[in-house]
Amino acid sequence: MYPSILNRIADLSQMRIGVCNKLPANHPMQPPMIEPLQTIPADAEFVNEQAVPEPNIPETSSSS
Repeated sequence: MYPSILNRIADLSQMRIGVCNKLPANHPMQPPMIEPLQTIPADAEFVNEQAVPEPNIPETSSSS
């Protein structure tokens, strides 16, 4: 794309954000709040990669 088009897209996006910030939360044109599918709590325990066993994948031999 041309830089002028990218600049115009960025300007329009900023205008949209500015308008949406002025809308009430229950307004039909307000963008939806998308909840994450899964969250990791801040106090979750760290899993050491060395403690996780390596999968046992058999090697296939090719006879050519």
